[in-house]
Amino acid sequence: VDLLVACKKHKLNQWIISLNKTAVLIWNEANGVKRKDLLDILAYKFDLDLNSCQMREIEKFIDYLLNIGVLIGEDKNVNE
Repeated sequence: VDLLVACKKHKLNQWIISLNKTAVLIWNEANGVKRKDLLDILAYKFDLDLNSCQMREIEKFIDYLLNIGVLIGEDKNVNE
């Protein structure tokens, strides 16, 4: 099981998020890329159409991580 744990105080507070294999792949690809490029990479890796319902779910997950501030920072930075 892969876990996302807050190392410093931010919107996550002390929550621990359990990541499945898909979430781990998203996390690993999200380093220093633009949001659109990340979606393109993931669509290719998962062999999905960008307009598929699966990609919409992936996009929602990325937006969630952006909204709670997890993908922003020196080590993980997804730019809109």
